[in-house]
Amino acid sequence: MDRNSLLGKVSNLHFERRLRMNLVTWNMEGGNDSYTNKWRNDVLRLFSQDDIKADVCCLQECGRPPGSARPGSPFPNLPPGVEYYTWGGSTSRETDKHIFIYEWGVNPRCSLAVVSNELPTRVQLFEIQNNPLRPALGIELYGRCYFTIHAKSGGGADAIDLIQLVNNSCNNPWIVAGDFNREPNTLNIVPLIICPPKTPTYNAKHVHPKSKYDYLVKSNGNQIIGLAETINASDHFPVLFRDL
Repeated sequence: MDRNSLLGKVSNLHFERRLRMNLVTWNMEGGNDSYTNKWRNDVLRLFSQDDIKADVCCLQECGRPPGSARPGSPFPNLPPGVEYYTWGGSTSRETDKHIFIYEWGVNPRCSLAVVSNELPTRVQLFEIQNNPLRPALGIELYGRCYFTIHAKSGGGADAIDLIQLVNNSCNNPWIVAGDFNREPNTLNIVPLIICPPKTPTYNAKHVHPKSKYDYLVKSNGNQIIGLAETINASDHFPVLFRDL
């Protein structure tokens, strides 16, 4: 094999690897003064811990960005209300993360964010018309879109509408991850792919959580089972999905 062929093969392998993303979804249970600590101690851990190594984190109730985050360079076609930050973590060895955050309502407790290791090519915000509830916030990486949602409490009444909104509005393969506030077996969305967690994720402050509210839905591919991570900083466990 000549040098150019070898370099091409390495490049293709790298591209295929980037298509296989590790994704974490986590409701951070915002609403207190520990935003920065949760970001620094726990969100960074989701990216750096050897048995997690997230490429993308879909966050709900994430409050304001961490204090060490910096406003990013102007991002083309950023949806109204979405803010972009870069975040170098707590040490000089941390590579910049890219934070796209949307503050919903008057209380930053209910903010949505998507955080990634790599700079996305596009950011999207989809809102259900005439619906005052939270939107779907997403980024595009390598031709696939990753959305975070936080469905209405008390049964996730808008979860299916949010999924259908993404499905009808996004022209790329997509993943919707978040706090659905309902069990995955209550979603009737065939032929879309539901990827549930292996174990309950809520209420994580109880000795025996009972509900599987945190998971993802994707437009195509095989079902992947998520793994709840025992980070006890919220009433929800983060859930890891490998090699999406």
